[in-house]
Order: sequence, then C-alpha cells, then structure tokens
Amino acid sequence: MMQKLVATLAGLILLVSMSIIGTPGLTRAADAGDRPAASWPPTITTNEATIVVYQPQVIAWHAYRTLEVRMAVAVTRQGATKPVLGAVEAAVDTQTDFDTRSVLIANRQLRSSRFPSLNTEQAAAMEQRLRRAMVDRSAERVPLDTILLSLKQQGSGSKGVALQE
Repeated sequence: MMQKLVATLAGLILLVSMSIIGTPGLTRAADAGDRPAASWPPTITTNEATIVVYQPQVIAWHAYRTLEVRMAVAVTRQGATKPVLGAVEAAVDTQTDFDTRSVLIANRQLRSSRFPSLNTEQAAAMEQRLRRAMVDRSAERVPLDTILLSLKQQGSGSKGVALQE
C-alpha cells in the first residue's frame, strides 16, 4: 500500500514539475519523422546463429537508467533448419532524450535464459551464444513511448521508494 502511494506521489510530482518547467520536445511541433521507427522483430546474424528477437516486455525501469526486459527469441544455429525457441531476461543501460522522445540503450547484459526444448548443457551453450551476440551489439535508439506503454501495460511504472515515518 505504501509503495503504491509513493509511486503515485512520484508520478504526480513529475506531472507537476513538467507543467511548471514545460515538457521537453512539446515546445515544437511533434514530427513523426524525428522519432525512431519501431521495427519488430529484428534479426541478429552471427557466425554461429541467426537470432530473431521479439518485442520485449518491460519488467522495470530503475531510476530511468537501467531497463529490465523479458523477450522471446528464436535461435537458428548454423546448419539447422528449425529455430530453438526460448525466453530471455536482460538489462540495458538507458539514456533518455526528451527532445526526440527516444531512449538510447547500451551495455546489454543477459540476466537469464530459458530454452525448454534443450537439455542443461545445450541451454548453457545457447546462453553463451546469446551473451556473445549481445556484447557485439552497438548502442541504438528506441522510442520512449514504446517503453512507457510497456510499463503501463505491466501495471508498474518505476517502483516507489519506501519512506521512513
């Protein structure tokens, strides 16, 4: 109950501060051409596999600096015809640009993976493939509104901080 109250208060403080200071990016006409296009699912090709990454679900956005996400993946190993389906959880560092309503994501870190059709050894090898693929990815921009919508759908904005009474 207290955490919900704190989260609500934090949201109200943000809204009030935005109304006093102004909302960055809304002082000029919104131009859809300025926003990065969402393109799902992207495909990552490495020398080991082709990885299709389906649109992530945001789990949390800690201090608007670290984004935790869960996503489905389809990994087709070199020489294989059928993909191996799985789910991964990852964290990325974020930097928000309110003028372009975009978020720069970088420093991807794989937190966990699940591949139900693989045995323990195969799943560990698959996780290593994914880790290598994530390290090689450069920073990229995603639409801020996509992240905010995913947070809203999860029913959790940034988690509130417990106050001492």
